[in-house]
Amino acid sequence: MRGASLRVHQNGGGRGWSLGGGTPSDDVGPTRIPDAKLLRTVETLVAYVLLALAAGAFMPLIRPAAVFSGSDADPVTQGLWAMLSAGALFLLLRRRRRGQPAFRPNWAVGAYWLMATMSVAWAIDRGLAERRVESLLATIVAACFLITAFPGPKLLSLLNRFVLACAVGTILLAGIRPSQAYDTAGNLQGVFFDKNALGLAMALGAITAALLFVTAASGGVRWWSMGAFLIDVLVLMGTRSGTSAVALAASLSVILLISVAGRGNARLLVLGLVSISGAVGVLVLLAIGLTPFLRLLGKSDTLTGRTVLWRLVINAVETRPVLGWGYGSFWSAANPSAQVTVRGSDWAGTTPIASAHNGYLENLLGLGVFGLILAVLVLALMLLAGVRYLTASDIPGATAMLGLLTFIVVYNMSESRLLVSRELLSLVLVAMIAVPWRRRAGKPTSVAGGLQMGELSNAPLGDREGRLTAS
Repeated sequence: MRGASLRVHQNGGGRGWSLGGGTPSDDVGPTRIPDAKLLRTVETLVAYVLLALAAGAFMPLIRPAAVFSGSDADPVTQGLWAMLSAGALFLLLRRRRRGQPAFRPNWAVGAYWLMATMSVAWAIDRGLAERRVESLLATIVAACFLITAFPGPKLLSLLNRFVLACAVGTILLAGIRPSQAYDTAGNLQGVFFDKNALGLAMALGAITAALLFVTAASGGVRWWSMGAFLIDVLVLMGTRSGTSAVALAASLSVILLISVAGRGNARLLVLGLVSISGAVGVLVLLAIGLTPFLRLLGKSDTLTGRTVLWRLVINAVETRPVLGWGYGSFWSAANPSAQVTVRGSDWAGTTPIASAHNGYLENLLGLGVFGLILAVLVLALMLLAGVRYLTASDIPGATAMLGLLTFIVVYNMSESRLLVSRELLSLVLVAMIAVPWRRRAGKPTSVAGGLQMGELSNAPLGDREGRLTAS
């Protein structure tokens, strides 16, 4: 495949989420092809390591879980993030200096980070809040680098390949060293620290595979996507992660329905009807009663103690409802209220309590009502982008935006991954709504190939039939 350019893909005067043709040097500006290939290799390597750090993938094979996963003060974690975020910023600014398309954070994400920074002043644990604010900034920089270096469908492909590597690594580890691949409860955790991290990664991989499948213009891509989807789902089943499974089902339903509505494909219509039937069945079970539904999923009436935890978290929120306890600092060992919450909970999970297990409550804890408003605003901007793609008959863009948004919204109802520093889901969210970096006066401001807000016109993201185009 020839090097893909970031030029605007013209289609009847519109801009599209597609890959324009070009030479390898198009990716890096006026330089020699060997230099361009070297730079692309460096960008790819940095991208994969960033994803691995954000997801916590393969880290248990390198560092003990007790040291690496739970401590923001761990010098290795902080050092790696500082080094990679600095490298990502350098590569991002290098593209911008060469006059190439680059992305910056959406204003709502910037406002959220600014409030998180201000919250250090009133945080219950200032040191912890400072470290997490710094990590949040590194996460934002990394997300902007990812969408700049891997615009549009390239980002989906990058995520798909990364998750598939994690799935294969997990399967191999389960065969070679099962004692490390499974937790004490017999849940598959693979090359991750816990089953929920593995479940989240596999669900995201399945979503990207589905997106690539429904927008693929060639049979080869579809076969690859179908194989990756099946592997990801099989590994996900081994984790027994109910949150990831439910969020994945909701996301796939949205992706299928948008694809059906946009194309009128008979096969997709059948799959869409099956998804709707499944959703209706779940609603019927919920109408009969929550307990039978939870028992079918092998869950307790308290969602592994979550409902009890949520009531205690709400009590803590009422203590500081407006500005919160400081970004990411409530669960500090130095906070007596956190200890009361932990002791009073009926937690039945396999890992200690270190979050509210609800992204919206977590934002209330950290930044209060104003922080939650900003977090919801970020989601609303992603919804607006998806709707604008949909109204412009931009089927690939609409399925990507709304499918991933559905997953993020549903997943955060039971886990705390909404704008959390050093998290894979935060990387995806910030990258999806990043906006083009404005050029100097007299230069064009439009950017092709990215999932962007503010630069959308009435243009499709692919060709006239809604397919992704590639060189």
